Amino acid sequence: MRSLGDPAFFRVFDAMVADARPQSATRRPTWSHAGIDWAFERLSRQGLDVSFAIETYILRGGTRTPWRMIVAREYWWAGDEALRESRWAKMLDGPRGDAMEWLRTQERQMRAAGKL
Repeated sequence: MRSLGDPAFFRVFDAMVADARPQSATRRPTWSHAGIDWAFERLSRQGLDVSFAIETYILRGGTRTPWRMIVAREYWWAGDEALRESRWAKMLDGPRGDAMEWLRTQERQMRAAGKL
């Protein structure tokens, strides 16, 4: 994984969410996992013809210097037809290198555990 926009980032992120937030805890807006704090919010709107949902995850970590990252997913659909899905990630605060090193460590651990 080279950057937050890399498809590998989202594969690792999805696996971390599945690992960190088991189905029994899907309603919890905050939790801790792998040494960082997570927060989740979802905004959705259902219209007559088109609906959308935006999900955001805020990750807070860093032992030496705190960092904060946002990961967002956006879904649009009309009835049962998916129209669009997009996602992005961005550092909000702190050293990007520390966050990327944490992500690479998580990727290695998840590969070793057979979760990727």
